[in-house]
Amino acid sequence: MGYPIKQSSTAQPLVFLMVADDDHLTGKTGLSPTVTLSKAGGSFASPSGAVSEIGNGWYKVAGNATDSNTLGPLVLHASASGADDSDDRFDVVAFDPQVATNLGLSALPTANPGANGGVPTVDGNNNVHGLVPGTGTGQINMASGKVPATLASSDVTGNVAADLQTIKTQTVTCGAGVTVGAFVGNATAAIAVTAAGRLDVGLWLGTAPLSLSSQQVQAIVPDTQKVDVNTIKTQAVTCSASITVSPFVGSTGAAINGTNANTLSSHDPGATLGTSTLTQAQVTGGSYALNSSSFAFAAAFDFTSTQKTSLNAATPAVTVSDKTGFALTSAYDAAKTAAQAGDAMALTSSERNSTADALLDRANGIETGVTLRQAIRYSSSILVGVISGAGTGTEVFKAIGNSGTTRVTVTVDSSGNRSVMVLA
Repeated sequence: MGYPIKQSSTAQPLVFLMVADDDHLTGKTGLSPTVTLSKAGGSFASPSGAVSEIGNGWYKVAGNATDSNTLGPLVLHASASGADDSDDRFDVVAFDPQVATNLGLSALPTANPGANGGVPTVDGNNNVHGLVPGTGTGQINMASGKVPATLASSDVTGNVAADLQTIKTQTVTCGAGVTVGAFVGNATAAIAVTAAGRLDVGLWLGTAPLSLSSQQVQAIVPDTQKVDVNTIKTQAVTCSASITVSPFVGSTGAAINGTNANTLSSHDPGATLGTSTLTQAQVTGGSYALNSSSFAFAAAFDFTSTQKTSLNAATPAVTVSDKTGFALTSAYDAAKTAAQAGDAMALTSSERNSTADALLDRANGIETGVTLRQAIRYSSSILVGVISGAGTGTEVFKAIGNSGTTRVTVTVDSSGNRSVMVLA
């Protein structure tokens, strides 16, 4: 019979005995037993723990958390050639049989009984160890199980719980006979506004933030004292020396120097014109004509399609036959220009090799998927290459001068008919 094993523990191995099958008594050594386990009545399966020999016919399955992860009976079956089968049962439990103080049970302390943190004990008078009974101050009355209501400061360690909700609403009598009314946390204390529109905070003693309604704000700042920014920005401004500046209201047609900004006569020479429409007289007449050296344009001209056509028509045409002003550059090669169709041309060695390679490697040059170079290699391999496997039904032809490279593998019958050709 086995022993209890803590659930999912690796501390305890599963040990079992194998005896010889000839006398059914002597421990059999040197075996490699086949072991299977059944968890809580489940199917037998190989263990996760390693199986090893201890000695004198005893063997073990190393402790493994997977093998012992199910509460209940854990059945072991072992077999080996030359020995009787061995069967044993272990119990997987929730406690730890190896812990002497509390068997690993969380509900029991681990300290010794009667010690700090341990299970309390009683003396000969049935008094609990470490507990001093009595009826005096600070002592527990064992008959009633209560502590006296009045405690001295020396009887209390730490803080004593108090009901703050009750304390904060009680009347407090201060020194010199001054009584402070109960504060109940009301943050909406009265706020007085004087006839002059001022806030009277003489009675406000609260520490909470001040919250004003719209009516209270209105009482503090009457409408007549509000500032209208839109009105101020359009008022006339009187400058020094009695110069009056007219209000600017954002109009693009505002008066400038008493004349309209869209007329050319209001611009000084060198000024930038906007999007104004100018008459012919304004463009060509007087000192402000477009051909005047004193007038400059800051923006590029923008011509209509009709104007562009007129300009192009006035541009003189240049024909190929008119070579006046043309000159040949140093890149001109008269010899190349003089070459004619049918002239002989000498190719370099590299050019000749490139031409030959292009011909040999032309795609589908012989058959679909077969170039000229490949066809030559296959043919020469069969004609003059090394062959192996002749007469076996599979003949292998090697590359010319390279018996390590296979070019063609042929499958033939007894009459020499080819059925399969593998090209490499």
